[in-house]
Amino acid sequence: MPKQKKHTCLWIIAILFVVTVGVAWYVFQFAQEQVETINQTRSDVVQTYGEERLEAAGQVMPYFLGFDSPKRFLVLLQNNTEMRPTGGFIGAYGIIEITSGEVTSWFVQGTEVLDNNAVETAVIPPAPEPIQKYLVQPDWFFRDMNWDPDFPTTAQRVMAAYQEESGKNVVFDGVVAVTPTVFERLMQYIGPVTVDGVTLNAENFTERLEYEVEYGYEQRGDSFENRKRLMGDLLQELIVVFEDRVFELWPKAIDVVFSSLADKHILLYATEPGTQEIILKQDWGGNLVPLEVGQDGVFVVDANLASLKTDHAIERSYTYTITPEDNRLRARLEVQYNHTGSFDWRTSRYRSYTRMYLPAGVEMIDGEGAMVQDRNAQVGEFTISNESDRVVAGAFFAVEPGESHTLALEYWLPGSVVQSTANGVYTLFVQKQAGLLEPSLTLNLDFGTTVSTAYPAENATEWGDTRYVHTQPLQQDQGFTIGIGTE
Repeated sequence: MPKQKKHTCLWIIAILFVVTVGVAWYVFQFAQEQVETINQTRSDVVQTYGEERLEAAGQVMPYFLGFDSPKRFLVLLQNNTEMRPTGGFIGAYGIIEITSGEVTSWFVQGTEVLDNNAVETAVIPPAPEPIQKYLVQPDWFFRDMNWDPDFPTTAQRVMAAYQEESGKNVVFDGVVAVTPTVFERLMQYIGPVTVDGVTLNAENFTERLEYEVEYGYEQRGDSFENRKRLMGDLLQELIVVFEDRVFELWPKAIDVVFSSLADKHILLYATEPGTQEIILKQDWGGNLVPLEVGQDGVFVVDANLASLKTDHAIERSYTYTITPEDNRLRARLEVQYNHTGSFDWRTSRYRSYTRMYLPAGVEMIDGEGAMVQDRNAQVGEFTISNESDRVVAGAFFAVEPGESHTLALEYWLPGSVVQSTANGVYTLFVQKQAGLLEPSLTLNLDFGTTVSTAYPAENATEWGDTRYVHTQPLQQDQGFTIGIGTE
């Protein structure tokens, strides 16, 4: 029974998301009686996200709303209170067919239903080693297919896994991944909604709905088999609310879509190469961004393995330090996890297999914080591998409620980064994991030579020395360019 109760509430997000975006985009493009509001919304989008992204959306959205031809998409509901590499555990999935902005067919269910009822002829591959070890799961099912943080790779895998497990030769036009954060943002404008005596709003939506479906259904008089009735009733009510207030809400919906694409709570993948090229160019596709020659890079990827929905209680802080030493640059990447919760129905000790993606050519010096297993004093090791243009260091760790844990690596930066810095320019690209809610990023970079220019700029109190010191929330991917020793 636990498998049936797990991850059951998030399918509603996909349906309301498609309905909301479809109506909003249609109004945005075609409703002449809303010309003044449309012009203001266009202006706001351009000011916040840029003309290029507005034009790109004008090319991409008709594809995903089926305006050029009928489309079929696989929708992944990624629960970011249970982090996985592309944004969260795939608790539910949907298949949506859409023509000219209208949903003509939809089917949604929990991933455990697909996995538990895979056809006898299905060939299930072996799971990645950390899943086998820390989830004690030897087989790689659909629900765990987003192990690769590169979303185009994940999208291709989930489409193939669906066909394999279902035994159906279904052709998809793309994949859309959505986290509950998108829905919570929409609810900020829709306001509270009460269904079957349960009031949901932007603040309590994910936790309350999940509780009601998994535990509260008996108090409402529903049977276990009928415990999801609340979700259907809620969906119907929200669609009515949005239709009644469409001209009020559609500008807000457009902003939610753009903001959620920008900070990776919506990920897109199109099988049509031209559309996919636009998606990747705008950083809407959740791909592992390749580094330029001589560019430094940091990308931290967490994977919650058997710690319930504990990510809601985890505060993350990234600290990246560089110091010059013997004509080389020594780097330290440190991630601190602060567990602010306590044991309850959705919170436990946090268990993660975390990977740090670094530039090719780094030389490892030391690692800290790896564990063999939770509640075990034995020190673990980092596993080093190579993926694309990166060196990847992965390790398991756990942190108890009310405590903190630090995972850290020290390494020499590759010669290409040292040479670029010696030539007067250091560049760094920090990629944010999809689904995360603004971890803190602190840079303390000492080049041994005066910093002359920097973007983003330091505080004025930090000017005039050899260090670049900067702290910010990592809401989106962030690039840094620092001029060294020149005016």
